[in-house]
Amino acid sequence: MTSDDLITVYCRGTSERRDSEGTASYGFVIYSNTDKLEAQGDEFRSGPGVSNNVAEYGAIIRALEWLADHDCQGKRIELKSSSELAIRQINGDYQINAEALIPLREEVLRLSQQFVVRFVVYCEKGGSEEDRIRMAEAKRHARIARRSIVEYKQVQADLRWKFALSGEPDYVCTITLEHWRGDRWERDQSEPYYERNFGRDYNPIRYNNFRAKFAADATYREEWRVGRKRSGGE
Repeated sequence: MTSDDLITVYCRGTSERRDSEGTASYGFVIYSNTDKLEAQGDEFRSGPGVSNNVAEYGAIIRALEWLADHDCQGKRIELKSSSELAIRQINGDYQINAEALIPLREEVLRLSQQFVVRFVVYCEKGGSEEDRIRMAEAKRHARIARRSIVEYKQVQADLRWKFALSGEPDYVCTITLEHWRGDRWERDQSEPYYERNFGRDYNPIRYNNFRAKFAADATYREEWRVGRKRSGGE
């Protein structure tokens, strides 16, 4: 990737209700010309008042964070989202009436200061075939994240472990620690990220035993910290 390359980002968000809370998931793909740099999806946020608009902002924020973490400062960025509301609000064309979206727009503007970025409303009608395929990929990642099995292990009233299990054939469980921040659950950024790939060894009993031991045993947790290799038996 040279300094003249245009980086194009495609963002999609989706949400659903779970009991009294909403859960926002996101997907994005990033290209430098024809080279794919990244594609990912995950849950962005859960809690009361979480909506599809929150999910759309979440996709944009996570994509900008990825760019910031991968030495893309100063690059030319074109970020495309199918959410006209989010893009128009970010560009200052629309006012924001929902209080939950105000800090999200501020975070987008803060992150975007590192780049030469243009925010674009994606419209499938009249768009290129290339854009359609790439946006469909971002949407697919958001939907996969939404379909993940998400379970929680409460530690305290304001502290919980989040277990997100993606489906077959890999059965990958990602684990993060979350704090209640007054109106929503947020990941504890000081706590490391954990992951276990069950693969063909997955079954519900094995998975539940793993979650129970993980939550109770700090030494066992350290074995599943990303960047470390697991050794020994269960």
